[in-house]
Amino acid sequence: SPQLREEQTANTARIDQISLQDGRYYVDFETFGFTPQLPGQHVHFFWNTVPQEQAGVPGSGPWQLYPASAG
Repeated sequence: SPQLREEQTANTARIDQISLQDGRYYVDFETFGFTPQLPGQHVHFFWNTVPQEQAGVPGSGPWQLYPASAG
């Protein structure tokens, strides 16, 4: 498995763990230099088979936005 970098660049996110429960994926992650919010800076989760430019509107994904709604 890849080594985790101890230093993190501002405005980045790191996935710490992914688990599958009852057919749903749960992702434990950390952000560095920002707090995800809508409207504003947020996180897009997508598989490594999805080109980065397709992981957001108007891309076809699939991708998941976090947070899912404003508030």
